[in-house]
Amino acid sequence: MARFDKGIFDEFGCFNINDFKQGDNVIVMVRDPNNKRNKLRVKGIVTSSNRRPPTITLRDVDGNERTARLNDVTFLQAPEKGWLDR
Repeated sequence: MARFDKGIFDEFGCFNINDFKQGDNVIVMVRDPNNKRNKLRVKGIVTSSNRRPPTITLRDVDGNERTARLNDVTFLQAPEKGWLDR
């Protein structure tokens, strides 16, 4: 019997790691470096993704590379010109 691989989903079943392509627009939640109890929204552009562990790498508005867990993603859309400037 062939095994059907449905992919790797986030904790709510919204995002599949296979959904993320280079150049996609994302928003992720990251810990505030000044107060670890708070989280900040960070807009970015996907540069790569990994299946194990399910993470994405993105470039933020400042040009910094960040790695985020799949569960930290709150928004995903196809590439759009000017995304980081808004």
